[in-house]
Amino acid sequence: MKHWLVRSLLAIAVLTIVAALVIWRAFAPPGPLGPTASAFALHNMTVVNPGTSRTSGQNLTVRDGLIQSMAPGDAMPSGSLRAFSGMYVLPGLADMHAHLPPRNPLKLTSYFLLLNLAHGVTSIRDAGDLDGTSLVAQREATAEGYPGPRVFPCGPFVSAGVRKWANTVLLPAPVDAEPTAARLKAEGFHCLKAYDGLTLPMVDALREATRKHGLSMVGHVPEGLTYEQALIPDTQHLMGVADPRAQTADHRLPLVQGWHAVDEARLQAIVDITRRSGIANTPTLVHEQQLLGLASYDAARQSPEALLMPRLFRDVIWHPVTGIPGYRNMTPEEFERTRIAHERKLRLTHMLYRAGAPLYLGTDVQQPFTVPGISLHQEMRLFASSGIPPEAVWTMATRDAGKSLGLAGLGILAAGAPADFLIFRKDPTGDLANLGTLEAVVAQGRLFTKAAIDAKIADYRVHYEGLIFDTLSIQLAKAALRKVSAEAH
Repeated sequence: MKHWLVRSLLAIAVLTIVAALVIWRAFAPPGPLGPTASAFALHNMTVVNPGTSRTSGQNLTVRDGLIQSMAPGDAMPSGSLRAFSGMYVLPGLADMHAHLPPRNPLKLTSYFLLLNLAHGVTSIRDAGDLDGTSLVAQREATAEGYPGPRVFPCGPFVSAGVRKWANTVLLPAPVDAEPTAARLKAEGFHCLKAYDGLTLPMVDALREATRKHGLSMVGHVPEGLTYEQALIPDTQHLMGVADPRAQTADHRLPLVQGWHAVDEARLQAIVDITRRSGIANTPTLVHEQQLLGLASYDAARQSPEALLMPRLFRDVIWHPVTGIPGYRNMTPEEFERTRIAHERKLRLTHMLYRAGAPLYLGTDVQQPFTVPGISLHQEMRLFASSGIPPEAVWTMATRDAGKSLGLAGLGILAAGAPADFLIFRKDPTGDLANLGTLEAVVAQGRLFTKAAIDAKIADYRVHYEGLIFDTLSIQLAKAALRKVSAEAH
């Protein structure tokens, strides 16, 4: 009897270990994509610095993560990648409002990074996550050799009152702004994200504290405050334009509430205030456009962007009835108000451009049907549809963003600048349709061909469709939604 029991326990232990190994293997992502080259030359390129210069017949050399030289020349330099000769070179794109996935068994981070590269996004400003684990996951993926954009993190949300998310620093009083900014700077964060619950004295104190410590201040206009009261130096989502009295207590659809009452006079007032104050805006127009996909969910879940993502997103997280709590069971009136908000934000974005106000392109990735990388292309097209010339859109997404992110030379092509750039067969600054002619991405000096990136994406899609990953990821996503729903209430 004793021997039977021992053998049974051993069998159970072995089966448990085998099952754990099978699940671990099912969740392990495909191996890292290696670069085609990290020290190379390009011959006879047309170098485009959007908004400033366009020079043909240029030879570029790249080494140690930098553009070592850029000069005219007929002879093909040693180490030239002949396949790209005669093409167009442009700075890499920056997503100025992105969110990375949390650190969990699904290990989605490397795929998010790859999707950004696939669409020429070589820098992202990370606008925070719910539990504070996404940056740990990103650093682990990078250490394991997975390529991706440069990440400029904002760290935890800075709020007051009730803690809405675990990744939050609560500000008890305005006097606490200075030590909070000092701590975030010391921890290596690039920016501070102001969030819900802050009073006007707190916002004013944070503005001064971030200036003192060399942090960018981005964020929401806190509920109860208007755009012109808060004057967030880089205001996200065009918040505060609508009357704050139109916000409901449960924060349902906060980015579109009240826009039906925003008239032309209010839009012009915002432009005037922005011009006088010198603040910037990151509108995230793609948020509303993609949110409207919930009205035609069956079609949206089969869209090219949705199909790039694991099924847990399109069938669980973005489900119109049981998905993200703030977007569940939207009514026809709410969809119509979302459409109105979208149209008026497009109008305001164009007006701000005409007034010379700083504008950045961001996506709010992980909102319904907002997918890494491709959503920035959608945002570029939305800026263009508002009446902004394509080359001006490129300027905002490269040089202007690079200047804001503060890394010398980022967003421009010049000797000594970071080697973050894109190679196209056709010039995309005249026609954004030519975004589809991307041939290669150079991120931090490493060149990846678009063909190799696409092949690796295909590997990930096969991985995500595996029976074990697909089944368990759906259950984990449902559990995560239950947790988020409980925390939100």
